[in-house]
Amino acid sequence: MDLMLPLFRSFLIPLVLMVFFSGTLPMTPEVNEGGIEFLIETEDSRMKSLVSSMKFNQRNKQIDIHTVKSMKSMEFLKQDGELIFWVPVGAPSVNVGISSYPKGIYYLNLLLDEEEDYITTKVIKDF
Repeated sequence: MDLMLPLFRSFLIPLVLMVFFSGTLPMTPEVNEGGIEFLIETEDSRMKSLVSSMKFNQRNKQIDIHTVKSMKSMEFLKQDGELIFWVPVGAPSVNVGISSYPKGIYYLNLLLDEEEDYITTKVIKDF
C-alpha cells in the first residue's frame, strides 16, 4: 500500500491539474462565415417524405443530402434558371460543394427513382 500511494499521486495530481486548467484555457472562437438557408420552393409533399436529410456542412462548405430513394440525377441552377451543373447520382446520398459559388439564390433539383419530375428546393447562400 505504501508503494501505491506515491504512484497514485504521480498520476492523479497531474491529471486533476490538467482537467482543472483545461477549462480555463482561452478557447478560439469558431469563425462564423455564414451558411446557407434551405427553403422549399414547392408545396410538393414529396420533399418531406422523400428527402430524409438536407443540411449545410459548415466544416466542408457543402450541402449533404440523404434521400429515401436513390437519386437518378441532380441539377444546380442559378436564380434565373441557368444550369450550373447536372450530374447523374445513382445513390441515396450526395454532397454538393458550394464554396466556389458567390453569394446568391440557387435552385437544387433532385430526380429520384420512380419519380417523374424533380423535387426542387431554393438554396440561399449567404457567405
